[in-house]
Amino acid sequence: FARGTATLPPMAMSGITDGQTKPDWMWARQLQRLIDGTPLKPTLMEALESLVATHAESIDLDALQYVVGMTRSQWRSEGKLRSLGVPDSFEEFALAIHVYTLQEPSIYEVVNKVMFSPDRRVQGGGISEALRACVPYIRFLDEALRRLPERFIHVGRVYRGVKWVFPSPERHDPVAYFKAGATILWYEFKSTSTSNEVMSSDNFCGHQAGPRTIFFINAVRGYRIADFSFFGNEEEVLFPPLTQLRVMAASKTIIDPKERGSGQEALRRSGHPDQVIAEQIVDSPAGPVSGHPDQVIAEQIVDSPAGPVSGHPDQV
Repeated sequence: FARGTATLPPMAMSGITDGQTKPDWMWARQLQRLIDGTPLKPTLMEALESLVATHAESIDLDALQYVVGMTRSQWRSEGKLRSLGVPDSFEEFALAIHVYTLQEPSIYEVVNKVMFSPDRRVQGGGISEALRACVPYIRFLDEALRRLPERFIHVGRVYRGVKWVFPSPERHDPVAYFKAGATILWYEFKSTSTSNEVMSSDNFCGHQAGPRTIFFINAVRGYRIADFSFFGNEEEVLFPPLTQLRVMAASKTIIDPKERGSGQEALRRSGHPDQVIAEQIVDSPAGPVSGHPDQVIAEQIVDSPAGPVSGHPDQV
């Protein structure tokens, strides 16, 4: 993380991590070993136990148990999993995906905030207790994605919009920053959508003037989770930690990232979102994006006999 980013609001911090082009490979290796070396808990609530205990000020355990219990009962009553062609044995994993999409209790916010926090590492190369407490759930959710049936694997274009410009509003120059061939490494889970229209929602770029970027990504292995999501209409495709993207191209369409306001005049002065095109590099299952704020176009690159999936920079 760049100096001073710890004082930024969570949305800005998250946006910054979307476009980091200098991967910390030692941290990636350490994180991968931590996740892989964590035993898989038998149930969702057991996987959440240490997370909830450590972040009790943010997560209401009673509320979480109630939501999980009611969702479980509703799904069983509807025969939801069978209707999706998913075995009943997948129920705990399906609920883990559902919990990640909830706004309240906001598990995803706690998990990702800890994963991209500058404090995730402690002196001497250790890992923060806050992150360690989240790892059992991270491992459980990661396993849930990997166990999804093949028809939930997404191959093709997805979009991810963020309320940020690169490398920063003060040094706004995405074309120089996102050099062709550069690698973007996402350390935490990232949500994308197959719908370009969703990029104007508050979960992505929003509909107000300001710093905005949209990533257009040709994915080779994303996970369609809309059927399990609280927000089924967002056509969400989720990518696990340590997803890699290779930049293909970028364009600068935000005029003034410091402009603020929600009216048409403010949006005109601010400009449309910047764009970045990239492709996914897959060592393990993982892939992003489009909209009107700063748009970033990216493609997922996957090491496979067929070779990488190429992007379509005609939108830049």
